[in-house]
Amino acid sequence: MATRAKELSDLGNPNLDVTANGIDVVGVVTADGLTVDNVDINGVTVAWQNSGTNQTYFATTGSSEQALILRLDNQNLSSTGYFEVQDGSAGRKVLTVEDGGDISFYEDTGTTAKFFWDASAESLGIGTDSLTGTLSVVDSTSTDTLYLESSDTARITLKETSTYAQGTGPYMQFQGKDSAGTIRNFGQIWGISDTANNGELDFKVRSSGSMISALRIDSDGNVGIGDTNPSSRLTVKKNSSRTTDVENMVKIDHTSSGTTGVGFGSAIYFLGERENGVTQGMGRLIYEAEVNSGTDISSGFLVQTATAGAASTKLRVTHDGNVGIGETSTAKLGNSLGTLLNVNNANIIGNGTSGSYLTYNARYNSTWLRQETSGVGILSFTNAGNLTYRTSASGTAGTEPSLTEIITTGESDPAFIAFAGAGQVRITMGDEGTPGTNTANWIRGNGGLLQYNAANSDHAWEVGGTERLRLQANGAVIFGPSKNVGYMTKTGSDTVSFTLSCSPQGSLWRHGYIIVKVSGGDNGSTSASTSILLYECQADLSASYPTSLNHKGGEVGSSVSDYTVTLSGGVLTVADSGTTFDNMICTIEFCVFTGNIGIT
Repeated sequence: MATRAKELSDLGNPNLDVTANGIDVVGVVTADGLTVDNVDINGVTVAWQNSGTNQTYFATTGSSEQALILRLDNQNLSSTGYFEVQDGSAGRKVLTVEDGGDISFYEDTGTTAKFFWDASAESLGIGTDSLTGTLSVVDSTSTDTLYLESSDTARITLKETSTYAQGTGPYMQFQGKDSAGTIRNFGQIWGISDTANNGELDFKVRSSGSMISALRIDSDGNVGIGDTNPSSRLTVKKNSSRTTDVENMVKIDHTSSGTTGVGFGSAIYFLGERENGVTQGMGRLIYEAEVNSGTDISSGFLVQTATAGAASTKLRVTHDGNVGIGETSTAKLGNSLGTLLNVNNANIIGNGTSGSYLTYNARYNSTWLRQETSGVGILSFTNAGNLTYRTSASGTAGTEPSLTEIITTGESDPAFIAFAGAGQVRITMGDEGTPGTNTANWIRGNGGLLQYNAANSDHAWEVGGTERLRLQANGAVIFGPSKNVGYMTKTGSDTVSFTLSCSPQGSLWRHGYIIVKVSGGDNGSTSASTSILLYECQADLSASYPTSLNHKGGEVGSSVSDYTVTLSGGVLTVADSGTTFDNMICTIEFCVFTGNIGIT
């Protein structure tokens, strides 16, 4: 060998140099066969070794141990050849390429493949060599299992290229172990087709062993919670087993980083677009704490409307059930015993200790408490069923008004209506004239006297629908139609006169009887002597008053001759014939008279 080496050296070829230590070759060496004990590369020896049947490998050696092993092996994998890279310092696998095309990269212990390509399934595993999909990623740490970063907009695309079918599409699935250790589908996010050109998002969860739609966003942007076909911007739907109870469908939970107090709460804020396209506040629905302590938070409900975008409270329902419309002060509503409804600090419907009430300008607080300086009206309904209406024309704000009872009722038998605070009560009927005056139709009660005024017209009394008595505007009293009885008393010193009238009759003479009762004192004395005289009177066919008077006798009394009774032009005059009496009281009474008769 040494001789041949020398011979090669004598050829003078500058690309080949044979020295005592070996051969230096510049260029490409072509040989039919080559036997190399070892190769030195930059001070590292690469040795070609054979450790057994079908196991041939290159190994690098350093100063004391092997550093890298490249193994060609077709024995250990059921006679299937493969290429393997090992970390020779510890004998650990780094890379394995099998002749079927599977590629495995191992973790630092060299025992488990953590990056695996399955050539036949065309699948890749990261962190596992047990594949369940095209890409399987398995992580046993608490760090990000999958991390994607982009210098532009990062995105993940799930694309389905199968034939279109409405309601289908790609989805992401979330799995985990249940309490028994079984792997379950816990949630899914679907991108599904709505129509041929629209899509929806469907969020599904596992419930009672099945995947159900929990939230759906349709192609119009409508959101359905529990509803796969929402018809409004937000639909909340739930099918429960309740039949006589309510279900909490929406929950709003507001907490604070500080210490809460009265006025703390939650609101729903409504906005709308003005005609110029600018959005502005329209109102709020609020639940606000009216009592707030370590053991109790009692809330009121507020409705706020907006003027020019500024919201203000128009209605409040307090935690104890009082209602304020326009009046929303909790101090006023809360301190008003029994107040149920307060409108603009004036009109109040409530329930006091003895009954319910309707008021104007007043509230009930053990006693009636004024809030305004103008008049007060209070309508009370007692627990016994009676009604009382009381008023006060004026008063001082914040003080109890001086009330006058106007109307009271009683439920006992006989029931009654009393106008306790009035000297007169006038009930106006019709629309003629001014109510409450003598120019209008009214009925008036005054000291037990019932009076009626019909705007200077006649007033008629009917019994069973038939007129029995008429009072004319001129003062005449007409009785009729079949039996006429009139009665009138007048007083005078020496003479008393009565005007008699009757209705003309075309074919009937009217006649009847008059009883004249005269009494009087002697020269102003209150003691009286009495005489009773009987007269017959009649009227001819055309006369409107009786025209004749005949004394019929039957006097009663001791002083009959002291009086004279005359009839002239319908005027009946009773006079003292002497000077015996100067305090005369005279009463005339019609007993029977055919046709209507009047006395004034």
